[in-house]
Amino acid sequence: MTTTSSLSTETSPTPGGATAEVCASVDELKQRIFDATPMGLCLLIRAQPVLINARFAELLGAAPEDALRPATWLQQQWPELWPQLLGIGRGQRHVSCATASGRIFNGRAYARVLPALAEGAELITVVDEPQRAQIAFSSHWRARMLEQTETMGRSGSAEIDLDQGKAVLSKGLYALLGLPFHPKAVPSWRLLQRLPAKERGYAASIWQGALPDEPFEFQHRLVCSDGKRLEVLQRGMVETDGSGRRHGYVIIQDITAQREAEQRIQELANHDEVTGLANRTQLLDRIDAAVHAAKWDPQPFLLLSIQVDQVDQLKQAMGYGAGDAMAMAVASRLCTLTEPSDIVARLDGGEFAILLSPESSALDPQGYRHARAVVEAMSKPERLGAAEIVPGGRVGVARFPADAQTASELLEAAQTARMGIPATGEQVAIFTPETRAAALRKLAVESGLRHAAERGELSLSYQLQADLTTGEIAGAQVIMNWTSQTVTIPRQSRGHSGCEPLKAAVRGR
Repeated sequence: MTTTSSLSTETSPTPGGATAEVCASVDELKQRIFDATPMGLCLLIRAQPVLINARFAELLGAAPEDALRPATWLQQQWPELWPQLLGIGRGQRHVSCATASGRIFNGRAYARVLPALAEGAELITVVDEPQRAQIAFSSHWRARMLEQTETMGRSGSAEIDLDQGKAVLSKGLYALLGLPFHPKAVPSWRLLQRLPAKERGYAASIWQGALPDEPFEFQHRLVCSDGKRLEVLQRGMVETDGSGRRHGYVIIQDITAQREAEQRIQELANHDEVTGLANRTQLLDRIDAAVHAAKWDPQPFLLLSIQVDQVDQLKQAMGYGAGDAMAMAVASRLCTLTEPSDIVARLDGGEFAILLSPESSALDPQGYRHARAVVEAMSKPERLGAAEIVPGGRVGVARFPADAQTASELLEAAQTARMGIPATGEQVAIFTPETRAAALRKLAVESGLRHAAERGELSLSYQLQADLTTGEIAGAQVIMNWTSQTVTIPRQSRGHSGCEPLKAAVRGR
């Protein structure tokens, strides 16, 4: 009888026919399989051992080099073991035998029939019980660690057979979707169905365009079984195996809490915490955006700077709660005066601002009507507890591009106009070039006067006052004179800022 196989040569039956049948392929088989395997391997041909690897020899108490001995030597060793390795089939079998050292080997044997190698050829895998237990423990530990990691990281993973359209999902991914765990593969389109309809094409196009072994990531939403939507980060990679089949590996992480925290941080960075209005940062950003838009479509717009002193006064007199309540009331009134395209902001304490859109500004080019509407709204009393308090307010108006060319300059112009309003009288002021000059001059006078006494620039003169009916001296008028090398003071502005320096000069006299 002649036997032919891909790893054998044609031979005739001999007493050692099983060995001769595969002698030409032994070295190749050892190089390809046996020498690279950490488990015990034995090749049986017609129930006779032909080849073992070094690990098999070590398990049975022999030296690793004994794996190179001929088949006739193997057949004489461990005679009680070989019958136990026959007829295992697709299952497993507990095997035991005495080793060279007298120790009893206990292990598990697994078999695989290799008809292409030779008739009656079986490859036996042998592991000892401690090794098998370690392998089982390691496998369980890794699965448990993956499950715990996915649970703590609010994530899940899946392996996708892109050619067959099948996907195996991890426990973490099932938990993320709110579904019971199912160990078997499911159609991959079911995973795609968990995305909102508008985002499915986007996700599919990314996977279709993925390059082999090139990781990618993108963000999308995921719909859970209860209808809840999660913000997730998906990381994936496509791999092609030796047979040309394409596999996809995906990790999905829930970043909903992270996104909410980022939105909260962004909200706090751009909004007033008490009123919910835009803060100074956002107001300047919106003004800057309007300035840039005006470069392409030149349209003027207005900025109103509003000061409500009652907010700070209530905070000082009654605490933060009363001040915040008044601030919220003012914010509500200002919002009712504006259009959706306008921006209402709270800059600090009782300082507010309104950025009017070009459309709103076109209805009132000078801004006076809008400013008067704010003053009118602030003149109505607000009930806080048992008291009714009138907020009151002063409004300064600045215009772009007539009064400023940048966001910060426009805000400064509106504030300058407002701060130039006297404590009594008109409550609205439109910015003019003279407004800035007057404000700068006032600052210069106050700054110079603060150090005038130290520099000896102040002097006193006295003018007698007489009673015209009797001609007797009735008193004297004291006049403070300020002689400065840098500041010239108009006569009408004298005295309003000099109370403290005047008192100091009198005491020095």
